[in-house]
Amino acid sequence: MFDDCTFSNLFQAVIAPTAPTPPKNIKIVNSLFKNIYSSALVGGVEVAGIISSNNIYTDVGNRYIPEANSVAFDPVIVFRADNNYSVADIFGRSPADSANVPRVSSAGYAVVSLSIDDAFALGTSRQSPGRRITLTNGINNYIVIPNIAHGIIDYSIGRGTAVRSGTIKFVVLPGQTPIHDEEYTESSNIGITTRLASSNGSTNLVLTLSNSGLDATLNFDVKTLH
Repeated sequence: MFDDCTFSNLFQAVIAPTAPTPPKNIKIVNSLFKNIYSSALVGGVEVAGIISSNNIYTDVGNRYIPEANSVAFDPVIVFRADNNYSVADIFGRSPADSANVPRVSSAGYAVVSLSIDDAFALGTSRQSPGRRITLTNGINNYIVIPNIAHGIIDYSIGRGTAVRSGTIKFVVLPGQTPIHDEEYTESSNIGITTRLASSNGSTNLVLTLSNSGLDATLNFDVKTLH
């Protein structure tokens, strides 16, 4: 176990190689990884049982270029086997940069990654934390969707006594209007229309509220497979 350690100014930090015998049950907790040229934690093929928890990873995998420049070259953590975990780690790499080069690379294995500012990932399945947003009466409300190319938005909206429960499936192609399909059920006409729009490289869920004098409450999450 590595507990309350500091790793800094290294090419890589913790490496668990396959040969000669894959190690098991490696735990790294309450530690700081800072200024790591490439990946900070690398698990080899067939190396299972790695747990990274409550660690801080800052300026990792950026080839010593500060994270403020939105540059990422290598995953922060690399897993190459099932049954590995990153739980409650804190990453300097933003969710937007992680969409291009992931914080945790699982390569399709059954790996758990849980970060409250980004998503819960189980293998190739990924789900953002549920969010609650107040929608303003009589205007277009723009909600930024995480940086993913395709997925499913599950949502519920309450407005006065009316309730709607719906699902939006979408695909975003570079330079094109997002394609989406929506299904919903509502208790009565809630007076809200939805669409997807792209602006400055971001995808927005646009909810237009009729001028009924009532705001609304939106709860939603976003799921994807990658």
